[in-house]
Amino acid sequence: MNSPLIWCENQIKPIEELLIPATDRIFEHGLGLFETFRTWQGHHSTLNLNLERLRESTRFWQMFVSEPSLPTADNLHALKAANGLVGDAVFRLTATGGSRSQSVVWVQAKPLPAEFPHKGLTLILSNQTVTYHTPTTVYKSINYLNRRLAHDEAISLGAHEALLTSSTGEVLEGSRSNLFAFSEGILRTPPTTAPLLRGVMREIVLRVAESLGVACDLTAIPLGQLELMDEIFLTNAVRGVMPVSHFQSYHRGAIGPGTARISAALLNLLNSGGNTSWVW
Repeated sequence: MNSPLIWCENQIKPIEELLIPATDRIFEHGLGLFETFRTWQGHHSTLNLNLERLRESTRFWQMFVSEPSLPTADNLHALKAANGLVGDAVFRLTATGGSRSQSVVWVQAKPLPAEFPHKGLTLILSNQTVTYHTPTTVYKSINYLNRRLAHDEAISLGAHEALLTSSTGEVLEGSRSNLFAFSEGILRTPPTTAPLLRGVMREIVLRVAESLGVACDLTAIPLGQLELMDEIFLTNAVRGVMPVSHFQSYHRGAIGPGTARISAALLNLLNSGGNTSWVW
């Protein structure tokens, strides 16, 4: 079996040739960042937003990631082809914390994951809680243990995703997704003043909703209110919109009209290349 190929330092090479200095802060402090994104009908529709979020994060963590170390859409197309991938693909960019020199950046390419059931996802409430003022929560940090534990918890219980809450009882997000809900025609999602990740797909969905004239409410959602919502859906960079069919007493047998409208407009936008004027 051939070794997976990565893109690093403007070269495509086997992953075994990736070199990270022992002095890199990824080892001493677990400091590093990552971005996950995909192609949509061959378009890198979110790449500019992913890279802008990465740049913002490196400034906070005082990491030095040079512009030449970041991939272009052409670099990613070449990586996908070198790995023999056909159709759309998922990419993961990882940047180490660095040491006295710049961060080490590399990109991996993989096939798209299997689709979730179209009827909707089963969402559970995780035992993991998130506290305020935790930087690893609001940035795409490789320090991902609490989210990993929450996701494993969901899988062990036969669910698809786990919902994280704050120590004050607010619903926040999934272990790998952002949370949205419709209530009386208003699209609700927790604010980024809460300890949650500002997801790229979350931002795009909010812009799509605005373009459709859908009213949005970015305020805290108490846990007891979520199961009373008319519709619930999740978003992430790889799967886009993911309707929820089961959460506690919330049960839906079909995708709601609000979710369907947002999902259709989102897919149309992403599959046509996105919006090049988007800024983070």
